[in-house]
Amino acid sequence: MPLKKPAGMQAISMPVERQGSFHMSETGSFSQDSFTIGKHGITQSPLLQGEVTSLRLDQLEPGRQLGRGASAKVYLATHRPTGKPVALKILESELESSEESRRLMLNEIKLVYNARSDHLLTFYDAFLEEGKIYLALEYMDAGSVESLFEMARQAGQLLPENVLANLLVQILDGLTYLHKEQHAVHRDLKPANVLINSFGSCKLSDFGVSKQLGSTSELAQTQCGTTAYMSPERIRADAYAYASDIWSFAIVALEGALGGFPYPAFTSYFDIVKKVVDGPVPTEDPAVQQRLPAELCDLVHACLNKDPAQRPDVLSLMRHVYVMRHQSAPIDLGAWLRESLPPPPA
Repeated sequence: MPLKKPAGMQAISMPVERQGSFHMSETGSFSQDSFTIGKHGITQSPLLQGEVTSLRLDQLEPGRQLGRGASAKVYLATHRPTGKPVALKILESELESSEESRRLMLNEIKLVYNARSDHLLTFYDAFLEEGKIYLALEYMDAGSVESLFEMARQAGQLLPENVLANLLVQILDGLTYLHKEQHAVHRDLKPANVLINSFGSCKLSDFGVSKQLGSTSELAQTQCGTTAYMSPERIRADAYAYASDIWSFAIVALEGALGGFPYPAFTSYFDIVKKVVDGPVPTEDPAVQQRLPAELCDLVHACLNKDPAQRPDVLSLMRHVYVMRHQSAPIDLGAWLRESLPPPPA
């Protein structure tokens, strides 16, 4: 029987970091720390692997809504000059009245602006118009890992082991780039924030709450993200760093392998503390151990160490026997997705 995913676990944000002051110019541009966004974008930005060198907001024709969050909506848009699909994310909060919206928006843009990874969502450009920010992002036509997990749950099945392993390896690739190249903690790693396309690419997205760390010893202290996937140190509001993403990765892996969220439904914050912070980790349950491949159980159990200093880092995980075995025998994930997923809405 698949476990029920806890309902009502919303993103929470209690920021303590502060960045440089924000400035809105008379011409409608938005600046912070020499980073400026205006009606015509940030700068020339390659669209769709260099086919277009400059993107304008009025070139994007919005279509159906792909999703929405607390402060943003995402639409499937068409770039008229090329006919290519683009995901258009509209941040609805007025920039003049919401410092939090400005902070989260700049976190996302700064993180992905110069990112060069096959496993981070491609960013094209950002625009400011009538007090709203528009982000032009890569469109992933197969949805999210969350939708893939839900499809399997509704069918009463588990994802094939090699399919899940392929997804996990790609997530680890993205985390490796994020941690080692960008020196950033994602802070909201969950199935809904991992997107996939019909070619079999899996990419981390939604970096609005990401935190760049100045050095490997710097720790973040902001509690934000989705509570159900938070590490114990984050739930306790302790200082945290890269190891917090490792815990979240393990929860995602368990959810995919078990066909449901690995903890019973949470009823309150105190229930979360009782179960996640003070209770046993899911991999200590013999019933869970029996349902997992031994190598995956070993990997996930190491990631769920209550002491963040004892969790493996991304490079250690990439050398784990489970990851290396599936790297050496890759599958055509794109072919599996095209065969298994229903066609997207018109």
